[in-house]
Amino acid sequence: MSITQRKPQLGLTLIESLVSLAVLSILLLQALPAFSAFLDQNRRRSLANDLVSSLRYAHTEAIRRGQRVAVCKTATGASCNTGTDRGWETGWLTFLDANRNGTLDANETVLHQHRPEAVLWRIHGSQPVSKVVSFNAWGQGVQPGGAFLAGTFTVCHPSAQIDTGSEIVLSISGRIRSQQITAQNCPT
Repeated sequence: MSITQRKPQLGLTLIESLVSLAVLSILLLQALPAFSAFLDQNRRRSLANDLVSSLRYAHTEAIRRGQRVAVCKTATGASCNTGTDRGWETGWLTFLDANRNGTLDANETVLHQHRPEAVLWRIHGSQPVSKVVSFNAWGQGVQPGGAFLAGTFTVCHPSAQIDTGSEIVLSISGRIRSQQITAQNCPT
C-alpha cells in the first residue's frame, strides 16, 4: 500500500479574499480624508511658492537690468487687473515697467506670466500690495509713485475645513519671506 501525500493548496479561499477586501476598503476610507488634506496643503504651498518665485525673479531682474520691474495681478493674462474685486489667485504678470506707473502698457515687455491651473485658494494682498509690486534698480520695493513699499500676501482656503495658510511678507528692503499661518490669520 502506498501513501500519497497531499500537496498543500496555494491561494486564498473566497471568504479570505472578501475579508481582505473589506479590511482594505475600511483602511482606504480612513486614509482618504487625510490624503485629501495633504493634497490641499500641497496646492497651497505650491501656489505660495509660485508667487514667492515670481517676486524674487522680479527683484533679481530689477537689479540685473538696472530698471523698474513690476508684478501685477491679472485676470486676462494680457493686462493688469487694477480692480479690488479679485485677488492674485487668478494670475500675475512680471514686466519691465519703463514708465514706472505699475501698469502694463503697450510698449513694455512681459518677462513672465503665471496662470494657475485651478483656483481653489485665495491670495489676498494687503493694501500696499493689493494690485502691484514694483522693484527699483536697487531691488527695493517701491510704489508706482516712488514711495517705499512693504506688504503682506496671505494664501488661504475659503473653506473653514482647511486650518492653515501661507503668509508672504515683502519688506522695504525687498526681502521676501514665506511662512505658514493658521486659518485665524486669514482675511475673511
